[in-house]
Amino acid sequence: MKPIRTFAKLFILAGVSLFISCTVKPPSEPKDTYHSTQEKSTYTTTIQAEIEKHGTIPVEVVENGKKVKLEVVRSKIDSLDHNQLARVNEFFMNINSEYPSSKDFVFIKYYPGKDRCNSTGGLSRNQIGERDVRFKAEIQKRERMTAAWIYKNDKGLKKYTKEVQWHPDSLQIIENTFFAYHYPCSSYVILHKSGLYYAFFGESSPDKKIKDIEMFTYHF
Repeated sequence: MKPIRTFAKLFILAGVSLFISCTVKPPSEPKDTYHSTQEKSTYTTTIQAEIEKHGTIPVEVVENGKKVKLEVVRSKIDSLDHNQLARVNEFFMNINSEYPSSKDFVFIKYYPGKDRCNSTGGLSRNQIGERDVRFKAEIQKRERMTAAWIYKNDKGLKKYTKEVQWHPDSLQIIENTFFAYHYPCSSYVILHKSGLYYAFFGESSPDKKIKDIEMFTYHF
């Protein structure tokens, strides 16, 4: 009888082994949301090179009652903390329900108020409007992105209101979060819903904005 019992045990063990091999899957390879290590390194290098290429921009501040000029970085990549992100998301949900509910990115165009830079220039209101139409079309091509035009005060803003809707930064949420100074002309931020963002301060062309959008959003 022993050989029979031994055979039965072996048969049972073989069945258990077969069951386990069929039902237990080997661990899958970890998913890399942000491309390969080499691609991530290239991405970081590209953004850093872009930041360094644009160097600094002059801004005016008041110290002890006198205007003083400072040189500050013209662009940067940074991340919001939890409280900052909550305040910014609430701000946008009140003016643009697409972000962050159904869009991953928001492009923020920020007008700091009238200055010598944005109150001069050769473009007519119609030309500015045509440029805004083309830029809005570029944003709309990107399924994961929306845009918002924000102003600190509307003095001098009339020439820029032909094709886009501007929203007031009445509680200075956008200013206090992203803009430490009054940068000349206008500035922009490309914000991901995770809180990571890329900012460019001062005057820029539509082509520059599109280039930065493509550079930043490639990471995600």
